[in-house]
Amino acid sequence: MTLKHTLRSHQKPVSFVAWSPDDTMLLTCGNLEVLKLWDVESGTCKRTFGNHSFTVSSCAWFPDSNRLVCGSSDAEKGICMWDCEGNEIKSWKGSRMPKVLDIAVTPDGENLISIFGEKDIRILNVMTNTDRVISEEHPITSLSISGDGKFLIVNLNSQEIHMWDVAGKSAKPLKYMGHRQHKYVIRSCFGGSNSMFIASGSENSQVYIWNRRSPNPIEILSGHSMTVNSVSWNPKRPQMFGIGKLISHGQRGGHYLQGHCSEKIGLGHSGRTRLCYLNDQIIGFHFSYLSSLFNSDDPSSLSFWLANCQDVKSGKNFMEPLNFSGKKLVLFTVNNDNDDLDGGESGTHWSLLVFYRNTNVISMAC
Repeated sequence: MTLKHTLRSHQKPVSFVAWSPDDTMLLTCGNLEVLKLWDVESGTCKRTFGNHSFTVSSCAWFPDSNRLVCGSSDAEKGICMWDCEGNEIKSWKGSRMPKVLDIAVTPDGENLISIFGEKDIRILNVMTNTDRVISEEHPITSLSISGDGKFLIVNLNSQEIHMWDVAGKSAKPLKYMGHRQHKYVIRSCFGGSNSMFIASGSENSQVYIWNRRSPNPIEILSGHSMTVNSVSWNPKRPQMFGIGKLISHGQRGGHYLQGHCSEKIGLGHSGRTRLCYLNDQIIGFHFSYLSSLFNSDDPSSLSFWLANCQDVKSGKNFMEPLNFSGKKLVLFTVNNDNDDLDGGESGTHWSLLVFYRNTNVISMAC
């Protein structure tokens, strides 16, 4: 990785950047700064939006890469939409407008989502100008939207992440917990096929991964030495997370490609430390990935239960609804923790059993 440009024009700290969907332009702004538009190829500043009376706190692109929107950290200044030539298209401002902390646009360009004040999420339909407000009980620090635009997540300083559906079909959010957030701004993101995973940094220097269906993390990644403020998932190859496509950023700088940090990773599990090898990490994560695609139960938990089932009849009754006889391919994980049923998948090593019906062969990968 080599330095291509150093962008110099801001007078105060820059805290927010946004790439255009076509990768040709970059937006930059800060809490006490204006918004600037840069040409990526030449590194030149093409346009400045706002002035000393309109400081920009956050910004976002519309999917056509021709329109952009930004929110002001000053009350009453509201939200402005511009084209890349500097023409104001639309604005939402006035005495009833609180400060805007974060802003995003759904991939279809229909909804403008913003964080108002500290605890309100506003979903505005740009075409109809109708809106819906969701109120949280605790201050919100960041906002992120799923790849299909159907869901949004917000980080709260109550050490929870809440997921809401944009259409308003659900009255309550799904909640994710386990990470640490109280003092700093932490930004989470969606990732994986169909945005089925959620990743977040943490104030305890780790990165947490959740399957969207479960409130508890499925993996905890180490590597940083201080607070991890932000994470980003590769949007082009979501299935490649396990070999280093999640990039995280922490206090005092430092970027890490998770999965390459260490050969062994210690994870907290049921109040104790689990020694987990890198290939075991990938096996466990890939099973969660398959679960998200095929809407199955947790395969590793099923494997563990079946391996330790002492009652043959009970095992048969349990397996029958799974319709193994009709499956062309069956994958089982085998854990070396044979005694501790309460600990779940807490062994130090996994193997993978693969049954392919066409050849009637069972193969093992250790």
